[in-house]
Order: sequence, then C-alpha cells, then structure tokens
Amino acid sequence: MSGLTYFGSEAEAELQRWQNKRRKVTFAEALPDGGSGARLAFFYHEGDQHHPQHKLLLKLCADDEGADNEPLDLEEAWQSGPDFHRGARTFTFPERRLIPQVYPPLRVGSTWLMFLEVALDERARHPLVPLTTVPRGAGKAQVAAAVTDALLTEWNPDPRAAHDMAAQTFLRQALGHRADPGSLLARTAGQLLGPDLHNTTVELLGWPRPLPNPTPFADPSPLAGLKPPTVALGRAHYDLHPGNIMVAVQPALAPNSFRLVDLSRFTDDGLLLRDLVHLMLCLVCDYLPELSQGARTELTDLLLDPDEDTTDPSESLLPAGLLSTLRHLRSAPDPWRHACRYAHSDWHPQYLLALQACALMYLTRRTAPDEQRWFLRLAAGACEAFQTVAVPHHDTHTPDPGQEPARPGGPDETTDLPAALAADLDRYRQHLRHVNARCADPRFDTVLRDNLRVVVNRCTALATSAGDGPMTETVLAFHDQCTQVSQAAHVLGAVDDTQKEEARRRFVTALDSLLDHPGRPLDAHPGPEQERVSRTVTDRQGTRPAFVPPPAPDDSSAQRPPGASGIALIDTANGQEPSEDLSEHQQDGPAADRTRIALWGAPRSGKTTYLAALPIAAMQHQRHGKGTWLISGTTPEANTFLNDGVRKLAIERGFPEATLDLKSMSWKFQGLEPLTGRRKGFREARFVLEVQDVPGEMYHGTESETVDQLARSQGLIYLFDQLDDPEAVGDSLASFFATLNSLYSRVEEFGGHYQGRLPHHLAVCIVKFDDPQVLGPAVEAGWVTQEEHGSRLPRVPGHLTGSYFQWLCNNARHPGARMVRDGLATYFHPERVAYYTTSAIGYRLTPEHVFDFRDYANVEVINHSVRISTPPVPFNVLEPLTDLERRIRRTTKEARTKRT
Repeated sequence: MSGLTYFGSEAEAELQRWQNKRRKVTFAEALPDGGSGARLAFFYHEGDQHHPQHKLLLKLCADDEGADNEPLDLEEAWQSGPDFHRGARTFTFPERRLIPQVYPPLRVGSTWLMFLEVALDERARHPLVPLTTVPRGAGKAQVAAAVTDALLTEWNPDPRAAHDMAAQTFLRQALGHRADPGSLLARTAGQLLGPDLHNTTVELLGWPRPLPNPTPFADPSPLAGLKPPTVALGRAHYDLHPGNIMVAVQPALAPNSFRLVDLSRFTDDGLLLRDLVHLMLCLVCDYLPELSQGARTELTDLLLDPDEDTTDPSESLLPAGLLSTLRHLRSAPDPWRHACRYAHSDWHPQYLLALQACALMYLTRRTAPDEQRWFLRLAAGACEAFQTVAVPHHDTHTPDPGQEPARPGGPDETTDLPAALAADLDRYRQHLRHVNARCADPRFDTVLRDNLRVVVNRCTALATSAGDGPMTETVLAFHDQCTQVSQAAHVLGAVDDTQKEEARRRFVTALDSLLDHPGRPLDAHPGPEQERVSRTVTDRQGTRPAFVPPPAPDDSSAQRPPGASGIALIDTANGQEPSEDLSEHQQDGPAADRTRIALWGAPRSGKTTYLAALPIAAMQHQRHGKGTWLISGTTPEANTFLNDGVRKLAIERGFPEATLDLKSMSWKFQGLEPLTGRRKGFREARFVLEVQDVPGEMYHGTESETVDQLARSQGLIYLFDQLDDPEAVGDSLASFFATLNSLYSRVEEFGGHYQGRLPHHLAVCIVKFDDPQVLGPAVEAGWVTQEEHGSRLPRVPGHLTGSYFQWLCNNARHPGARMVRDGLATYFHPERVAYYTTSAIGYRLTPEHVFDFRDYANVEVINHSVRISTPPVPFNVLEPLTDLERRIRRTTKEARTKRT
C-alpha cells in the first residue's frame, strides 16, 4: 500500500477503507496537475474479472465549486447522446473520446477521488499525454483542429439552436459565475477601467476613440436590444484547454487519437462556439508574451476579421506558426457548419460574442498588465464588431393589461438570484424542460432512470452553486426547490407501478416550480384542519392543477417506505408530549413506531442557535455529497422559526434570541443519504422533528413530564458548554443529576435498562468549538489536526473525540465539567455514547475560504452588539441527529433479529 499518502492523510484513510480482498492499488507514478488544482497519479491495480485493468489513473479533484460535481458530470457526459431517431445508434463519441470511471468515486472531504482508466494509443503501446506537453506549432494546431472538428461532427450530430437569445443572455451564460458583480472579473475589470466600469463606453489606453464596454457590468449594456440571428447549442466541455486534452505522441504525434478529461463543467445544452474560441485563445497565449504592440494590433484585427484568411504571411508581423494555428482553428468548424447550412451571417455574430466572453475570461488569467489590456481591447473590439452584424431583439412575452411585464428568465424573474446562479439556471432551463416533458410521458419510461439522473445531476449542481454564494432568502428558497426536485426524482425512480403516477405528478410539479418560479419560498405544510388548495401552474399545454400531496391514510398499520423512520426531537427543558393534534402524515407514522430523540442542555448552552443552524447544515450536506435533506415546517409557527433563525444567522449575521415563552414547533425532515460499504444507491430517511424550545432557565429536571419524555426517547443529544457561567454551575448540576436519577428510576417502566445502565444512545456535542477559548487549548495540547486540502479546517479526529472530552473535563475551569463527565459515564453504556466537536456558526475564513489560525474567531462586537463575522458554516450540527437515527435503527434491527 506504499504511496497511498500521495493524496494526503484523509484520502489515504478512505483508500484504506476502500481496499479489500478483491481490489488493491499501489502507487506507481505522479503526474503534473496541469494547473487546475487537481492531483493526478498512476496506480497499479489488482482487481477482479469485472475490473481487470492493470493500472488506473487516480485523480483527486480540485476543491472548487465546479470540480465538486466532476464525477456526476462525467457520468452525465457518458449518458448524454442524441435521441434514437437522431443518430443514437451510431453515436460512439463517449467510448472514443472520453475516459470512463472504473469504480464509483470516493468522497474525500469536500471533493472526490476518482478511479479512471488509463488512456492508451490505438495499439495500446503508449499512454496518452496532455496536449500541454506538445510544443507550439503545426502539430499542436492540428490536434486542436481535430478536437474542434470532433466536438461538432462527432459529439453534436443532432444540431440544436436558439433563435431568440438576447446578446446579454449569451454573454452571461458564457461567463457563468464571472458575471457576478463580486467576481474576480469584476474586480480585475474595475482595476483596469476605474470609474468607467459601469459606463456604456470606455476609454482604453492607447486607443484613439471610445469603445463599447465589453464587460457584463455596463449599465446600460451596449448589447441591450441586440441578438445574434441564431445560436448553436449542444454538448460542450466548457473547460476546454490543452491540459484537458490527452493525445498520443509516440512514436509520432497522432492528432486524431485525442481524449478529453475533466468534464466538471460539462453541459449538454451549451454554447458550442464557447469551447472552440476558448481553445483557440489558449493556443494564442503560447505566442502572446513575445509579440510587439504592432503584432498584437494585427492579431486583434485578424481575430475579428470575418474573412478569416486574408493575411499574407510575407507581410505579417505575426509568427508563421501563429498564423497557421489560426487558419487551422478558424476553418476547422467548416465541414459541420456547411452540413448544417450555417451561413456566414448566422455563424460570425455568435463567434464574435464567444470571442468577447472568452477574452474576458483571460483577462483574469493573465498577470502581465499589457496582456490584460490586450484581452480587454480584444473583447471591446468583438463587442463593437458584433454591434454591426447583430439584429434587433424584441421581448416575445406580451403581458396582459394591468399585469407586470414578463421577465427575461422565464415566467418568473431570476434577477433576484445572484447573476451566476441565474446564468446557471438559464443555461440548464431549456434542457430541463425537455427532460421534464419526457419524464411526464409514460411512453418514455424505458429511459426514465437516465432522464432522472440528468435532473438530479443538474439540481445538485444548482444547489451547490446556491450554497457557495451569499445567503439571501431567495437563494435559500432556491436551494430548497433544487433539493425537493432531487428527492422527488429519487422517489419516482424507486416506486412501483401502483405509486408511479402519484410520484410522477409530484416530480413534474416540483421541477415546474423550480423552472417557472425560481426562488419562491416553499409553502408551509398545511395542517390537518386546512383544506387542500388546488394551485395552478402553466405548462406548454396550458393550465393544469398542481399536485398537492394528500394526507396519509389514517391507518396506523400502514407500512412506511423502506428505510423511513420518524424522529421526534423534544427539548427536555419543557418536557411536553409531541403535539397530539398532528396528523399521522405530519408525525410520519404511529407514535409507537417513531424513533424519539430528546435535546438536552444546560442554560445558555446554545440550544436555540443549534436548532436555527440545522437548515444551513442541511444545505452543506448536499453540497459535500453527504445526502440531501429538505426541512419544512408542519405548522406556521415552525416555518416562522425556520425562516427567522436562518435569516438571523445567515443574512443578518446575528444570534437568535433565547426563547422567552413556550414555542411548540414541528419540522418535517426528508432525506436521501448515500449507502455505505459495497451497497450503491440511497437510503430514504424521513422524520418529524418536534421541539418545545424554551430557555434553559425554565428547565426543571425533576418534573414528571420531562423525565417521561427522556424515558420514552431512544436517543439523547446533550449540549456540553465548557464556557458556561460559573455562577450558574450549581443550578445546572442540580438539574443534571436530578434528571439522571429520576430517569434511571423511571426507565424501567418504558423498556428496562441495558446492562444495568440507561438504554439510550447518547450524542455529546462539545459546543462553541469555533471559540478561541475552546479551540486554542485543544490545539496547544495536540488534539487538533488540520485538513490538507480545501479550506484546511482544524478538527479533532473522530476516534480521538472521546479522549478529548475526557481531557477537556479534567482541565476545565470549573469542577462541574468533571461531574458531568462522570455522571454520563456512570449512567450510559460506553458503546452507546458518541462525541462531537460542534459549532453552529463555524470559523472565520480568509477571502480565499481558507482557515487562518491567526484570525479565525467568527464573532465580533459592533456597536455593543455581538455579530457573526462571516457567513456561518456550521459543522457537526446535523450529524449527531442523523448518526443517532442510524445507531438506533441498527440497534432495533439487531434486537428484532435476536428475537426471531
């Protein structure tokens, strides 16, 4: 197992767990990363008859928002293809041009470790190498031209087009997240343009006249009211550069032997010209540093020239190799363009828009100021040239009298979303509508799972983008919509025929809502006394009633879906029963079958903040591939708590006030978690989280109702706060031990003890781990390690958390901590106790989202008010809940097995 440490200790641990008697990998050779941040290496491989490969390419994806979805996008690229009647039978591009995954990827922190085949030449004599290793010149240009031709003729034999795409929409879709006002492009362009950043025209250094502002930040935009005659759409790589092109170079360069890697930004409904122009500018950059000012001016004119090949090499200031490269790449699309009958007047306008967008991308990648100015000049020239060949664009949506005008993103405005998120949705919208129509039609059920997989991949990508950006109410609602669609897709793919139509209607309605009304808050779950409301949404056939799930039948014997369980979370500070007026649908099963978990903590231990952080933690779970969780209130009060808590933490950057009066709340959790071990797929988990959230001061440990609640619970979450007020320690300890003693006496009535102790599973959460008074001593004592990748967050390794808790109590500033530790050890069985270091707000990170030990405190005082410094990133908030549910379910299953 030598060399497993190449990808870091966390990846090493995952590989150790992954290996078994049937498979083993051994490090062979490290490879250059190509500048993307990913790490690559060859590993020798011992597999089985289904995985006979002698060697594998292992790739640890870069820890960014695009690479996080790379395994999903690679799978989608393999599944994507033309419809049967449009050439599916002869579509072999994935097999010929992509590299398959041998095993499912491993989750490593917030990224993935992928197992890829080693690409060989046609005779299987030599491995392929990145095109970056090929010197500039005719050979490299020939490979790039072959790639350009194959992307069109082989990957897109079924041409599609948009005939009414506004030029501003084209630019925004091509730039993606770079169009956001807070992006690196905005900052770089602001440095170059200064106060002209938002002007329609700009004055560029060394240019005699004003030019149109090519950035997406101009207001009004010089592209307003314009569009290209048509826009070619199809399957696109969207990160095409020489580092992502593998080619055979031995015994000689073989241009047509190439394969594509790193499909983390793949889309099957992308702008085709974007890839072609982006690759061309990559090759231009090989020559740019050595070009004189006059040669760069000539290069600009040549790139904008509609005639493409009018330069006489003998009179040109440009190197012959660069001229040859441009001729190869500008002419490479011609066979496909001719076959599709794209006239020059249809092709050149969209080429200019793609050139404008790609030049802006390179504005942020070049560090030399003169090169940055050249790319800005090129983008402005492309914008100016486009203005002369564009056609007018008119909004095709005509509003009814008295109705607000229709907006460009679809039936509902998407501009309330961040620009990058709106651009991602616009890019996927047309294809998702097409897939939704196929899923809604039973005639296409033979390919239903493939279509659902596409939807889940896209919604996962959208949800990830939502979780990475600034938190607003609209973004939070959008994230919930994406999660709801993904869950509805999983259900539709798993139900039997008797339930399929109901699941189909639920899925179609969820996806329609996302596409037609992005960012609209989810409706509160109707109470049992409320009538079912028939809402309407508009689709291509007109108006139809939207499906509203009916209440579950009042049948206590009804069987829940496999893997489903109910969890009632009760704050024992109040000790009341779950609300009896909840329907069986809200309680998710009869009370006798529901798993119960009680929340337990001292006064001011942070119970209210912990509860408010749960929805934010659920978003992180999805972003990091740990499962999707949708949380919705079953009562208006619960929704108010949910919305107010998230708004307070994520938007206002403050802490929710401790509850001053009784608040009965109930949340419905619907989750899909990836199965562990050799099993593939997802486990469905549903539970109702019922809370009576009151301040700790109202807690009286000996009340009969409170002890009854604890006794009926199978699991407990105990919030341990070592920063507790020393003056309140006495009262807290009295309540703590009174509760334990009463609970031990009462538990016999509810099932008996377990090996002489309480039968409960216990999760001890060491809260406020982000506080320097907590983390600092843990670091100094050597309990903390730091992640090697991503944000490099500090953490106590899971297998050491219990020992850390023991050390923490021994060194606490008040003796109450040791008494709590001894009390828990006395009353609970060690094998049923787990420990977590928890924070509801997370650490303060640098602008690059990296942990810095010199400045990590995420709380500051502003105008005598305690504020959260950076957007909260909770950790180990949702995990104690989900881990308890798994442990309780496992114990219940084992008990049933013993009885049978």
